[in-house]
Amino acid sequence: MAGVIVALAGVAAVSFLTPSPPPRRTPPPAVVTVPASEAPLPPSPPHDDVIAAAGAESVRAVLEPMKLLSIEEIVTKSLPSVVTVETDDGIGSGFFVAPGTVVTNSHVVRGSSTVTLRRSGGYMRAARVEANSPEIDLAILKVDIVDLDQPVLPLGSPSDVHVGAEVVAIGSPLGLANSVTRGVVSGLRERNGISLIQTDAAINPGNSGGPLLDRYGRVLGVNTMKLVARGIDGMAFAVSIHYARALIGPGFAPNPNTTARYEDGVRDYTEKVRVLAQQADKVEANWKQFRTSCGGDSAPAQTDREWFAFWNGAVPPSHPSASCRSWSDYFKTAAVEMHDALVKLGTAAREAGVSTDRMRTIRRRYNMEWSAWEL
Repeated sequence: MAGVIVALAGVAAVSFLTPSPPPRRTPPPAVVTVPASEAPLPPSPPHDDVIAAAGAESVRAVLEPMKLLSIEEIVTKSLPSVVTVETDDGIGSGFFVAPGTVVTNSHVVRGSSTVTLRRSGGYMRAARVEANSPEIDLAILKVDIVDLDQPVLPLGSPSDVHVGAEVVAIGSPLGLANSVTRGVVSGLRERNGISLIQTDAAINPGNSGGPLLDRYGRVLGVNTMKLVARGIDGMAFAVSIHYARALIGPGFAPNPNTTARYEDGVRDYTEKVRVLAQQADKVEANWKQFRTSCGGDSAPAQTDREWFAFWNGAVPPSHPSASCRSWSDYFKTAAVEMHDALVKLGTAAREAGVSTDRMRTIRRRYNMEWSAWEL
């Protein structure tokens, strides 16, 4: 019995000395890595940034009404359209109303048949005097080499002029290009049968021919003269833009039956394209991220708004992830809706008498033109 006990004790001792297996460890959670070809993107496309649906109702829903611009906004938008006009006898100012057409004063060209246009940044163009009317002190210049992307200024009408309203004058007084002054419309006057806008905005030699702009950025008149006499200060005048319209010719000439409708059409089209461009800028920011993370082509973008090409169903190769496929659908929807919205806006603008060329110029100004679109 004792031997049995000893044996059991020996077994127990052996069992006690045998090492137990190591404790089971919980494996660490799996780490999901993003392939180098697919940088992180938001989990889903921000559909709220895109027009909700194509159609007139959706266009009206996203387009904000025409609003007053700050002085800084007016100057920033207008300066690329304002030039210094140089002749053998002196200098003045002028501004583009179409890519190849500049308005200035008759006394600025002083009978010259050709002039030189200059702008900051090294811009220089030769231009010929197309029309000259000393009676209303206006002249129309035609540029020899036309830049189709040249920004132009929208023209107002006599009904847009209001006494007391704030105005901005831009020109090259004393040869100082891009000079800006501000004031108010002091009154509406008539001299030798010509309607003039009186303003207290500073107008000095060299300002002649430059635009007098309202707070919407529209040209109300062409700066033409300043009264200089003892005891007189702050009395300058601009020729109503109404006369410039008539002198420029077709597409600009005032017509009692169609002018108001045409002007409303241009303003409406311009403002709505501007708002659509703001929407497109948001999509463009997403496109740049998508192109880096999902695009099959690593080459740099050749142009802005590449995603406009999605409108006809063409989708470039991309990373085969669900996120990238979702983003491809997002850009396709955005491109289709931008295209359809511009078609609808163009239809309304044409009914108001706005020409195809004028609309194309406006779209180019806001980078909303695509070569394959027939608008």
